Amino acid sequence: MTYRVAYSDDPGSEELLEAQTHKDAAAIFFFKHPKMVICDLVVTLVTPDSAPEIRRFHIDEFLDDNARFRLRRTAPLSQLPAKPTSAITRYQDAYLVAKVTVRIADVIKTVGMVFGIAVCVGGFLLASQFSGIAGLMLASIVLAVAFGGFGGILLYLLGVLIAAQGQTLLASLDEAVHTSPFLTNDQRADVMSITE
Repeated sequence: MTYRVAYSDDPGSEELLEAQTHKDAAAIFFFKHPKMVICDLVVTLVTPDSAPEIRRFHIDEFLDDNARFRLRRTAPLSQLPAKPTSAITRYQDAYLVAKVTVRIADVIKTVGMVFGIAVCVGGFLLASQFSGIAGLMLASIVLAVAFGGFGGILLYLLGVLIAAQGQTLLASLDEAVHTSPFLTNDQRADVMSITE
């Protein structure tokens, strides 16, 4: 049977082909004239005795997974669906959680440093009250330095661990956004906050 096949966005690409079915004609045409844009193939059965039978096939039907992924990544913005707000919102919420985690870690590290310094200073001030008793003075300094140093270091290390979790989440999100076939480059830059 004879079929007339053309890309929906380029009527001038029309060609007559011999094939068994509409889909066979579309596949033959696509592999003869591959096109990496999101569009349909319009296939018309040319029959002199009856009205033409027209069918449409999306080019996704003739692509493997890798080619389909490349098509969606390289398609012009005008050919993609409107801004995928659910994906963008999900990524933005995840970035917010990661950034808040890092900020909380920074606060914990600062509190740890302030705590350690405050306890040490307090110990020295207390020791100055026992200037006549050398044993109590030395004991208060040692206890203050030990307690302040241990507490401060412990809080600081806790902040480092929490910051590591936040940074790991940020790195995972960067990779997920970078490889997402649902976002354009402009949308990726917007979600990752790398545009001014």
